[in-house]
Amino acid sequence: MSFLRVISTVGLLVSCLIVSGCDNYVVTDKEINDSLVETLKEPAHNHITGNLYTSVGLYVDSLNIELSDRKGGFALAKLKGRLVSRYSNIEQIGVSISFKAGVRFYENEVLLVDPEISKLKLSGSYIESVPRIARWPHELNAKSLLRSYLDEHPIYVLNHSFIEGVSAFRLKDVVIKEKSLEFVIR
Repeated sequence: MSFLRVISTVGLLVSCLIVSGCDNYVVTDKEINDSLVETLKEPAHNHITGNLYTSVGLYVDSLNIELSDRKGGFALAKLKGRLVSRYSNIEQIGVSISFKAGVRFYENEVLLVDPEISKLKLSGSYIESVPRIARWPHELNAKSLLRSYLDEHPIYVLNHSFIEGVSAFRLKDVVIKEKSLEFVIR
């Protein structure tokens, strides 16, 4: 009997949300950044390994997102991490990347797409001992791994609450506002 009551209550809640004209759901960039801090604590979500040819992995220590509605909307992001080689004894290379990217929604995940790198800085005693002209392979690895990381790891997943789950199911569009993402519901 109590199971039927729970099912009917959930059904009533969902139908109320659908009928009530719930137009949109908003997630601020602070909520996104807080979620990223928690996500990056999990080893499965804080790195990506390069292919057989590069043998370098990118470990993400922090990723900070700032949303802007200028020029149709985009995300400004700053990533700090490390490039780590699987096969050589070269020490880890610190990497700091600032970039601008678009936002895409897929299933219940928010992904950054088409990153335009505005600043890439490598650091560490190894990289500082290498002539500037010899750093380009590491910079190419960092750019390639950044794209791969963003393709595979969402910046936000709509699964933190029942309302987010319903929003993901009935999503019509995602609009970037100043300091927030607005999920437009059908």
